[in-house]
Amino acid sequence: MLTDSDRNAADRAARNEYLIDIDEAWEACREAVEGARNSYEEALESGRVVFEEQQGAAATEHSAELDLAWASYKHKVGNTPSENRRKVISEARTTYNEAAAALRHTYDEAMSAARGAYAEATENVRLSYEATVDAALGAHREAIQSVRKFMEPSNERGIDYLGLASELAARVSNGQPEDSGEMDHELDSTVETLTGTVLSSLN
Repeated sequence: MLTDSDRNAADRAARNEYLIDIDEAWEACREAVEGARNSYEEALESGRVVFEEQQGAAATEHSAELDLAWASYKHKVGNTPSENRRKVISEARTTYNEAAAALRHTYDEAMSAARGAYAEATENVRLSYEATVDAALGAHREAIQSVRKFMEPSNERGIDYLGLASELAARVSNGQPEDSGEMDHELDSTVETLTGTVLSSLN
């Protein structure tokens, strides 16, 4: 038959095991968030490079086509006898202006498409980042909830472990991907509070 001392030792050992589970869950959460942040930053950089390449290609093509239209104008005007130059210049100008307007329209469309693709890619990356972080925090909250019944404090007031876990989730969810340093600080500060409070309740 188990004595009170045996039960207390077994209970304490069980609590220690669940504290280790919390540590492992927290590290898994941190690794998932860090991996998601790295992927987010890499995808943003990759998207920016593609966007700039598309912009450069559109500008280069527009410039080359405009040079060809101008060369055509110069050829028509330069090979015209002086008595007919005024009429030819007028016609060549009209042709050139029409070509320039068409080229400008094509250029604007290419630039707009590049901006749209970049904005869509950025949005998809952001949504993927947020989904990964939410999943990591959800898994961590579940780990906290699963051990709550084994972590009852000795005082009457009790400790709101789920509240602490929610605070942790809220702080991380409110962090912006760009502010990774600040987010890490919030994560560390909150988990230290959570761990310290849990440990103090066991002493």
